[in-house]
This record gives sequence, C-alpha cells and structure tokens, in this order.
Amino acid sequence: MILIILAAGKGSRYGGAKQWAPVGPKGEPLLAYALNDAYQAGFSRAVLVVPEGSPTLPFESPLPITWVEQKYDDLPGISGTPVRERPWGTAQAVWAARHAVGSSPFAVLNADDYYGPQALQQLAEGLKKGPPNAGILVSYFLKNTLSSCGSVSRALCQVTDGLLTQLEEVTHIQATSQGIQGLSPQHILKILDPLSPVSLNCWGFPPQFWTSLERTLAHFSQKYAHDPKKECFLPDAVQDAIQAQSLQVQVRQSTQVWVGITHRGDLRRVREGLRGALGFDAASWK
Repeated sequence: MILIILAAGKGSRYGGAKQWAPVGPKGEPLLAYALNDAYQAGFSRAVLVVPEGSPTLPFESPLPITWVEQKYDDLPGISGTPVRERPWGTAQAVWAARHAVGSSPFAVLNADDYYGPQALQQLAEGLKKGPPNAGILVSYFLKNTLSSCGSVSRALCQVTDGLLTQLEEVTHIQATSQGIQGLSPQHILKILDPLSPVSLNCWGFPPQFWTSLERTLAHFSQKYAHDPKKECFLPDAVQDAIQAQSLQVQVRQSTQVWVGITHRGDLRRVREGLRGALGFDAASWK
C-alpha cells in the first residue's frame, strides 16, 4: 500500500505554503505525523505531490518518499502548457502520482490536515480486507471540522448502509448565530446539519480507480481547459466513479476534532491539538 500526500496547494486563504507550516515541537509540518502514522499502519512508501521547486523535507521520514511535481500540462486532453493562476485541483494532483503508484492500492491525504493514527489504520484495513473494487472514506462530523478564524470548504456526504452515495462540495462554511451555514454548488446559502458526515480527503482507492479518474479529468479538460481558475476536485472524481458504478466506497466515521490549517490563525489551535493528541510536553515546544 502506498500513501499519496497532496502538498501542492497555493494556500490562498492562509497566505502561503501552509503544508510546510512548522507546527510540531521541532518545527515539523503536519505531514510529518501523517508519514509516521502511515508507517505504523503498514504502508510501504509515500508519494509527495508538490509544486515545482518545493523544499526538501525538514525532518526524517520513516517511509521512503517519491517526489512528484503537479504540472499544469499533465491533464488528459491538454496540449501545451496552459496559462494558470493555480493548480488544476486535487483530482489532478492525485493523477500526477499515477506513475509513482503503479498498480498498488493507495490512500490519499491532504498535507495540511492531521487525521490521527486511527484514520490511517482504518484506511489500511479497508484496502487490505475490503472488496477488490472498493474504496474507503474516513469521514468526520461537520461540527468537528470548523475554523474559528474564517470559512472552510467541505464535501458533504450522503451514506446509505455504510456506502457513500453522494458528495456535494459546499463552500464558505462557518458557524453563525443561525447555525452552521454554507454555500451550495448552486450558490444557495443554506443551514447545514452539524452531524453531517464530511470528507477531509482521507481516502483509500483500489488501482482500478485510475481509469475512472482519467475519464473525469478528460471530460473536465474538454470543458475548462482555457479557464485559468477552474479546478477539478477529488470528490468530483469519486462521485463520477460511484455514478458509473465502477467504484463502491465504504465509509468509516471518525469522531476526532479536525486538526488542520486553512487560515493563518489556525496555527495556534493546530499546535494545541497536536500537543493534546500526541502527548507532547509543552516545555519541549519550539
């Protein structure tokens, strides 16, 4: 099993490369803990998807790492290098890792979120023991994934008999005096259920998913190849695969409170969350 870590985002709301933000006691970024949890869960190596010219790791990884650059011209149906203001999105970031992963089952995580060892164990167990064509999603309760520093985006999940049936990308989510509000894909403001399961991009996939992902990206490039801002998100590709009946996704629910970075103000909460989750002595913090 191979772990893909998505670390190529621009971090527009954070104001920089949040995937490298020093949050550990010795200045480690969040992805350092994902690599350690993956090693403990039995993953054999990791693929780190980065933008061009990324720094080397500021820590020692317990897993061998393959570095892959997310390039603007690496999209089915694209010829030449299009003018872009940002990467193509998380679906294309996963696509960039296809040659490094090959025919192995694989998991996908964001570099700027900490999922905890239980989530990695659940992914590993699902990939080892699940049906050959099945994927796995570790979901989180919406109320546990909010930021006090600004709005967030989440993929709301509909689950039937333990299987994922629908994903809806909702943006501008934040707690208000009227409840938790968010903007639907149709730009309709609505009140959201605090206990709605949401995706934080904690996925496991069988190797057959590459075929479906290629179809999604090819269709996307036909429509948006010349749009400098449009992105294709991984939940969109998963939804396409579910509708095409080429993928079943088993859902495991986590009760963990989100430890991740969207805004620069999240750093203090992330450090406190790591300290509590990992049992670090506050006096040892850098």
